[in-house]
Amino acid sequence: MVALSFAASFGSHMVLQQAPARASLWGFAPASATAVAIELAADAASTPIAVNNFTAQASLARFNATALVWSVLLPAVAAQKRPDGSAVQYSVTARMGSEAHATLLDVLFGEVWLCSGQSNMAFLVENSFGGADLVQDANNHPEIRLFTTRKLTAQRPLQELGESTNRGDWVDGVELPWSVASNVSISMNAPRAGGANDDNWLYMSAVCYLFGRALQAARKTPIGLISTNWGGTAIQDWMPPAALDDCRHVSADAAAESLAAEGGGAEGGGTEGGGAEGGEAEGGEGGVRAAANLSTCLPCCEEPLPGQLCCCPPPGCAIPPSCPPPPALAEGAGSGSSLAEEGARILAEGVAASRVATHLYNAMVSPLRNVTLAGVVWYQGESNGGAPVPYACQLPALVKRWREGWGGWRRHDHGFAFGVVQLAGDVDEKAPIALPIFRWLGQTQGFGSLPNTKMPNTFLASAFDLGDAASPFGSVHSRHKKEVGERLALAARRWAYREPSITAGPILQSAVADAGRRRVVLTFREVGPSGLVLSRMNTSRAHNMTNWDGTTPFEVCADGAGAACGAMSTSFDGAWSLAPRTSLGADGKSIVLSGFADGGSGRGRGGRAEFPPAAVRLKGKHDVRVGFDLDAAVVADVGELGGL
Repeated sequence: MVALSFAASFGSHMVLQQAPARASLWGFAPASATAVAIELAADAASTPIAVNNFTAQASLARFNATALVWSVLLPAVAAQKRPDGSAVQYSVTARMGSEAHATLLDVLFGEVWLCSGQSNMAFLVENSFGGADLVQDANNHPEIRLFTTRKLTAQRPLQELGESTNRGDWVDGVELPWSVASNVSISMNAPRAGGANDDNWLYMSAVCYLFGRALQAARKTPIGLISTNWGGTAIQDWMPPAALDDCRHVSADAAAESLAAEGGGAEGGGTEGGGAEGGEAEGGEGGVRAAANLSTCLPCCEEPLPGQLCCCPPPGCAIPPSCPPPPALAEGAGSGSSLAEEGARILAEGVAASRVATHLYNAMVSPLRNVTLAGVVWYQGESNGGAPVPYACQLPALVKRWREGWGGWRRHDHGFAFGVVQLAGDVDEKAPIALPIFRWLGQTQGFGSLPNTKMPNTFLASAFDLGDAASPFGSVHSRHKKEVGERLALAARRWAYREPSITAGPILQSAVADAGRRRVVLTFREVGPSGLVLSRMNTSRAHNMTNWDGTTPFEVCADGAGAACGAMSTSFDGAWSLAPRTSLGADGKSIVLSGFADGGSGRGRGGRAEFPPAAVRLKGKHDVRVGFDLDAAVVADVGELGGL
């Protein structure tokens, strides 16, 4: 007989989404049940704090022949503090008559975030830089609560975690039940015995936890973190069927022409659905031209220039041997040797990650849809890095369809907030141009920043400057997870929580040629009251094919140099060369490239290497380095410049 219970995604020690949201609860009851009452009560130690005690009858619906599903929407409950400064604790009880009941204890109200993606999201806290100290420090954050799903697949969208696998069996769908943050709950690096569908990165996600830690420190409210991820997986695995349908028509030409027509370029877009300035995105000629280059460069039949992508050849055309192969979901292939190595590692450990589109969404996301959220953070893309054009459709489609299918309350009309980590450099990537193009086109749809008009109510954390060539886990797995988590938290505060004093990172606004003074001026917005600072980086870990010398991250390209000044060309083909001098503008929001010899017209770009020697960052109160991938924002046609 089915017992009265809460769904697997709820448990003691959890966090429920606070006001103005109305948190949802649900669970199971036997088919004979006629009524289920839900009681919410603050613990006795919370008095005399004004709290919301609540009793209501749950709605009942048929689940199968032996079980019903009960559900209830709680009133909006604000996170409150006890006199000693700790969070008010609640109990939640489901009752069926006078005897049967199920109770959750030590429940807090606060902000609930879901974290998803592939191995860089799964990457453990203890494996990060400073991991041992971070693990012990978790004992100091009892108002951060953690939950991790088990790695499972399913052929249809499930209502409950572990409801069924592809064999039709019910299994335990939870890897880490709701737990108070501690050195134990945050650090478990051993596979479950007999778990053929688990790798050895189980919990806790470093990026997820460190994002939550930074957010909790700033917002002073409990944080609930739900981690659902699987290494080596492609975005298609996480897309619901409707999202896949949204992108079945996408080809390289169609996607590039669409971006060009809609102005994907330097400007970010409007407020709510765009940048800080408001209004529609204004791509400008540079953005249009860069998108058009992808239309002609991505689908190709003959041998490309070094670093050129050919992931979408026309029918009958073989992929040139120097190009990375496109993702082949049925076989689990990615692009670049680092992904192949990760796949080999996973297979060697007996992991059977699904390579059938939607199967991870079905088993690991769909059952969470009735958990009310503040938002989602997403760290994925390495397995799709060779296909930026399809990804430019797939990521917005995933965001849209996740939001549409989610239950509970939504913070904005655009749906819950959605944060994206822009991929870091990877020296094992065989096509050096692949990641810059993927960051620009695939992850930001040709705008170079989030939010934009294609992805409203989103935010971006750049990891462009956080490559880790010496990582013992492979260079695709940078250990700089603390920086990524903190940048995500800053971006969430700026865009999801609308904190007016927060600046999350510079966004390129324009690139203008000053022919008389023989220079190019790059102007940024979102620089904060203290402006920009140029920070030199460690070139000893740079890609061994770059020409960086540590003094400037910016390149220029002169016409007539023997190769096109296009988005797809590399610094190795002779067209692009380092700007002689790089300096900050007096206004604190611009960068000046100067010292050019006589030449013709040209373009400017920055930070093409997988591990650039310098990055633009903010200075002042929030002194957190924010990598800026200029080429990921725009390949700017700077026009006639006598000194270029």
